[in-house]
Amino acid sequence: MNNGFQLALYPKDQIAEDANIDGAVTSSAEFTLDYNVESKEEVEIIMMAAENAGAEIADSPRNRVWGGYSGQFKDPDDHLWEVVWNPEFRIEE
Repeated sequence: MNNGFQLALYPKDQIAEDANIDGAVTSSAEFTLDYNVESKEEVEIIMMAAENAGAEIADSPRNRVWGGYSGQFKDPDDHLWEVVWNPEFRIEE
C-alpha cells in the first residue's frame, strides 16, 4: 500500500503488549491502525499533534527491538493508532 499505510495482522495479545495496554479489556483496540512515516522526527511531530488534538498517549515514541521507532495513541473514540518509522519500509508516492 502507498502513502504510509500497510496491512499487517498480529495476535491481540501482541498488540496489547506493544501498545502497553490491558489486552483483557474489550474495546476498539481489537486492532491497531498503523501510519508509517519517513523519519523518527516525523513520528515525534505526529504524536505531539495527536496529543494536542485530544489523543491519549498509550506508548510514547521509542526505539524498537526490530530496529524501528514508533509510538502509539488512542483517539477520542478509543481506536489505537501506531505511528511508525521503519528503516526497512520505503514509502512510495
